[in-house]
Amino acid sequence: MSETFTVSVTDADGVAATKSLSITVNVVPNITTTTAATATDTQTGYSQPLTVTGGTTPFIWAISSGTLPSGLTISSSTGTISGTLGSTATSQTFTVQVTDTNAVIDTQVLTITVAAVPSITTSSLPNGVNNSAYSQPLAVTGGTAPLTWSISSGILPAGLTISSSTGTISGTVGAGAVSETFTVKVQDTHGVVATKSLTITVT
Repeated sequence: MSETFTVSVTDADGVAATKSLSITVNVVPNITTTTAATATDTQTGYSQPLTVTGGTTPFIWAISSGTLPSGLTISSSTGTISGTLGSTATSQTFTVQVTDTNAVIDTQVLTITVAAVPSITTSSLPNGVNNSAYSQPLAVTGGTAPLTWSISSGILPAGLTISSSTGTISGTVGAGAVSETFTVKVQDTHGVVATKSLTITVT
């Protein structure tokens, strides 16, 4: 909102001067970011920009209470929270503060939820039998969904495949299939990876 007005000054001899002026009044700053992106331990390239309406630039951003997960910092000039998550980072709730050039302040409480690194907990797989159906889900702890599964090295016995979305190894073991050792890989939505060497013995 702005107001335009005319200022007049008159000296002792009655000589006057006038000037038209305007004063622009901005609304108070308001942080509009209400949620923050999740993260995973050891994740690289985390970036969460914060947005504000109103106020008068330039702004200064800070964490006024609480702490960010280890490895993350906030840019005082842009309000972006970024960095590489520490290997043992934990979820944190904190208050972010923005101050405009007129020293008007707004704050917002945010939480960054941090998941542990993914870990494949399946340690062994049942045997397969030639010409027989096979189905075995793989188990994982940690990581941030959705997860993507694959075989990173080696091969599955002939006739078997792995579901990229569920991690289930299934199919019909081929007539000439043989035992195979392979490495299973799971990657979470933030690019954090876990691998596990497993064997399916075919009888």
